[in-house]
Amino acid sequence: MMPISTQIEELGGHVFRSKMPHEAVLTGSQKLLEVEGRYYHNVQGDEPNQDTKALTDLVALLSGCFVQIATAHVQVNAADAGYPNIVKVVTDHSTIALYFSRARIPLIGMA
Repeated sequence: MMPISTQIEELGGHVFRSKMPHEAVLTGSQKLLEVEGRYYHNVQGDEPNQDTKALTDLVALLSGCFVQIATAHVQVNAADAGYPNIVKVVTDHSTIALYFSRARIPLIGMA
């Protein structure tokens, strides 16, 4: 499999690697604080194959003056709903994110 950095560069993107030691970083969001630029996409190592249309749609959305942050999302299937490595999102009718969870939504047995 091709390294993520190669995939990004082949699509015309620029790769940034955090200078923070791996053990000092709790989240990918912390690494993004080091990045300077108008747009950036946090590519996770466990999801190297990105959907080009989703990325293009995100850039178009972010180019508007009223959106400062955006997250691509798709409807999760029943088999993946309880898988903790897949982050689930609850949105309102305007697709504004209300909350994110690695747990099943709603959490079965906790209602």
